[in-house]
Amino acid sequence: MNKRRKITVVLLLVLLVLAVVIWQIPGDNNVIKFGVVGPISGFASYYGEQEMKGVQLAVDEINFEGGINGKLIELIVEDSKANPRESVTAVNKLINFDQVDFIIGDAWASTTAVMIPVTNENEVILVSPV
Repeated sequence: MNKRRKITVVLLLVLLVLAVVIWQIPGDNNVIKFGVVGPISGFASYYGEQEMKGVQLAVDEINFEGGINGKLIELIVEDSKANPRESVTAVNKLINFDQVDFIIGDAWASTTAVMIPVTNENEVILVSPV
């Protein structure tokens, strides 16, 4: 299995696990917001591009099948630029402005490491492909 396919499979499994958690959340909104942080621009953009392709493929498949408990997934994407400071800003925006409860990211280890304290403090689930 090639690397791209492995990443896609892992991300699909992660989304399915999160789907089980989300299934238990009450609410009348028909959309589940997932934040995604990745190096969309900058020197690590290749990895962010692969991350986004895998996440988008998984979301498309889930939404095509009717979503999670009838709720469609909406992705809100933020660019970390493979910069730890940028990733903290992105996570804070996703949590405080976009009100997401789940974040997928980053495809870069140094940016993921600094996001963990922020997500833990705010009780937001963070899953990373690294």
